[in-house]
Amino acid sequence: MKKLVAVAAIAALAMIGIAACVPFGPTIVAKNSYIMQTSSTGTVTLYTPSEDGDYVISAYGVDGPDGTIETTLKFYWTDDYFSSNQDVMDLSGYSYGSIAKSIHVTSGNPIQFSLAYYCSTCSSSYDLVVTLTKQ
Repeated sequence: MKKLVAVAAIAALAMIGIAACVPFGPTIVAKNSYIMQTSSTGTVTLYTPSEDGDYVISAYGVDGPDGTIETTLKFYWTDDYFSSNQDVMDLSGYSYGSIAKSIHVTSGNPIQFSLAYYCSTCSSSYDLVVTLTKQ
């Protein structure tokens, strides 16, 4: 009986150890939020991986009610073949949008984004949330 209890205890501890090591979905590695902004972000580095990997970069943006505002979001990364600089979302006037892009990034190369804000005669703002998850 003591052997059976000992074996059951060891098996239970082993299962707890295995469960602690199993990933449960994507891991958020970076997140930036810009709320009520009235200027461009410049180029922002979200993350620089130490090894090659697959990621999903996603964004949600909202432009304010002034119809003359325009924003353009770009993502930047480097994979095995080239550096990418892609316009991924344009918003204008009271609107919203979202985007999710799967990317492969080589080690030591930053994952970045920028948002250009155009509003010559208005005081409207935008909100932007950019999230990076490792697959």
